[in-house]
Amino acid sequence: MPGVNLMKRCAWVVLLVLLVGCGTTTRAVRLDTGRGKLLVHVPRGGEEPVKLHEGEFKQTLAELARDVRPASNPLRNARRLMFDSPWQEEVYLKWTGRQLLLDSEAESAQRAAGVYLELTQAYGRWCEHKGRPRDCLSLLKDGPLLNEDGRYALAMEFALGSVWNETMDAFKGMANPEAVRATIVSAMAMYMTLWLLPEPASKGLAAILTASLIAYLGVDTVWSLMQGWMQLVEEVKGVTSFAELREIGERFGRVMGKNAARIFIMLATAAIGNTAGLAMKGPGLPGYSRAAVLAETGESTKAH
Repeated sequence: MPGVNLMKRCAWVVLLVLLVGCGTTTRAVRLDTGRGKLLVHVPRGGEEPVKLHEGEFKQTLAELARDVRPASNPLRNARRLMFDSPWQEEVYLKWTGRQLLLDSEAESAQRAAGVYLELTQAYGRWCEHKGRPRDCLSLLKDGPLLNEDGRYALAMEFALGSVWNETMDAFKGMANPEAVRATIVSAMAMYMTLWLLPEPASKGLAAILTASLIAYLGVDTVWSLMQGWMQLVEEVKGVTSFAELREIGERFGRVMGKNAARIFIMLATAAIGNTAGLAMKGPGLPGYSRAAVLAETGESTKAH
């Protein structure tokens, strides 16, 4: 991926998030997605993040995860969820130095001898050490090495380490909890990576997820997460050591914290469920009344 000037890359986010209604009892966050607008009302005095406790997190996640259809190729599925069209996915892959077409066997063999072989092998050993399949996050579906998206997803896995025991407790009794876990991790990593694109373009799922994160966590916390992820990507870009990648992910996890990690997992799982989107599931989520997520799309919001 080309070098990224962090502050320059963040500049468009300032234009994306506008605070209005300062004199009222609520604070409104307007997101201009380029395909309509989303308006989120955050109560005055509700700037502190909503607290999501372990018990309600596990109970809610157990219910939400039943709607997640495990993806055979989680990274490709995550790109499909977050982008409007195959053309935009192709633009993204070219921007990160890749193509949609898989490498030939000869090219794959040549790449396997490169700098990421040791990192990929260490990933497999780590999965096995945890008692999980060797490619436990299904990150090697498109080739023998961890590509950029695979390294981002693995970093996200490490970042969520403080809540994975709770998460896997919620997945008990599911037919394939590891596949559900991989699907959610990849979706979260790809969502965060959307913020890196020179001209971010996403469908409503990503925009509603952003609005919900802001409502639950506050603008300042979400802004910190975006900055932290941008820094993570800069660091992951040249990493070849598994230990180094793990430290990078865990460092982002400390920026995120346990409460934000729970909320992010909950909202992402609700967003990618195959029966109803986050906008429909929102009222049933813990903390919803305080977060007061009122998302509107299309022409009806342009008057605000």
